[in-house]
Amino acid sequence: MGLRYGIFLLIVYVISVQSAFAQAEKTDLTIGKLIERVIRYNSDISISIDNLKIANLKYRETLADNAPTLTLDETGYEVSKSIDALTNKFEFGLEYSQNLPTSGSLGLGLENDFTLRLVDGQDPSFRQHPSISLRWRQPVFVNGKFIDMDVFAAEKQKAELDRKKTQETTEETTNSVIQNALFSFFDVIDKRNDATYRSDRLEWHGQDLRNLEKRRDLKLITATKVWEKKLEIGDLEEELYTLRLELQESEKNLAHHLGLVDLSGLRLNSELPIIESQILLSDLSKKVLDRNPSVVKEEIALKTAGLDIIIDDLDYASTLEAELSFTPRYASGITYAPTFQKSFSQFVESDADFDLTLSLLLTIPLIDGGKRSLERERNQLSERITYQKLQSHQQLALQDLELTIQKRDNLLEKVNLLLDHVQLNKKQLEIQEKLFELKQIIAQDVESVKLDLANRENKLWRANADLLVATLDLYSIAGENLSQFLKSLYK
Repeated sequence: MGLRYGIFLLIVYVISVQSAFAQAEKTDLTIGKLIERVIRYNSDISISIDNLKIANLKYRETLADNAPTLTLDETGYEVSKSIDALTNKFEFGLEYSQNLPTSGSLGLGLENDFTLRLVDGQDPSFRQHPSISLRWRQPVFVNGKFIDMDVFAAEKQKAELDRKKTQETTEETTNSVIQNALFSFFDVIDKRNDATYRSDRLEWHGQDLRNLEKRRDLKLITATKVWEKKLEIGDLEEELYTLRLELQESEKNLAHHLGLVDLSGLRLNSELPIIESQILLSDLSKKVLDRNPSVVKEEIALKTAGLDIIIDDLDYASTLEAELSFTPRYASGITYAPTFQKSFSQFVESDADFDLTLSLLLTIPLIDGGKRSLERERNQLSERITYQKLQSHQQLALQDLELTIQKRDNLLEKVNLLLDHVQLNKKQLEIQEKLFELKQIIAQDVESVKLDLANRENKLWRANADLLVATLDLYSIAGENLSQFLKSLYK
């Protein structure tokens, strides 16, 4: 008998040690660590960050469009053969171009045709045919102006607004994911606490059933009381089963937010950060109109619509082009030079000459089927619609702020009420324990009060968690960065 009991104690010891090691190996997941992991591993945030990188690259591409360019073009080789001669022609061109703040462009071109002629029985002969040209191209009659200086600035500003809109979307996505992750985090802890309470309550009812069965056997109560208790226990078991299924779904959802398969390696820390209960609502109202993501995006859309009116008129502009070209020529009667060096030096001989050409070209679209006026009218209507959307989003944001403030105030009252209930339960427990010491009640009565206290403490914790979520909702509506705000609470 002693040996069996010793073996039993050894088994219990080994199991307890293994359980302790398993608990020690788990990572403690606080709210601060939760936010860090969500930002690092959540796929929605990763996608939004990549979209922001793309927007930044597009903005840089827009800036690069206005940078000077240097192009090597018209480069080629041509060979022709006659009865006694072989002619080799090399073509070379270099083009420098720069966009102008007037939405026009200025270009400088250098071209040269170099010819090497080989005739049977004669020395090689050389010829250069260079040309330098300065080209200017300018859209005119844009937006009722001869030259509209606003188009160039509008294109750059539109690119900046596109990048800012993507940035707002990224911050909005990050805030939304953090809020959802926190809700899942709190939901898992709450359901686990509730499952523990219900399991303990079932155990209490099981003991109560055994007491009723004893009293039935003693003919103190009828069998109906026993069956009623069994039915009650059956209902509680069904509720616990449903709760555990919901808990599994909640755990999967939280694991998804964390980029994990399950939560097996984590121990959820239920400690809540302390947030000031007083929030300057006047500051929040102003921030909502200035920084709320949906409002800011509609403001960007309104500005973009106005810029489109300016930019799109460029498609129907007239074009004025001017080109000044300078082409040096050999002296009259000279076609080829006897050496490669002389093919250049002959351009500066006293009898050498040059051609100077100035050309002007004006292109005016005369008939477009009314498309220009229709597109302008469409853009103006889009701008008007966007303005109405902006006003609607501002009103909705303020209403959302007001409702969230009311929700937060109600939660504050609920927390204070539950605090009072917890204190009353604690006093009740003290009384019950004293009565138990005086043998006026049984241990099961004390255990029932303990379970009620644990349940109320769980409800108090959940109310505080909901209060935190509501507070974060306020800051999110006001356009605050929740990750930075939460990190500041753990400094």
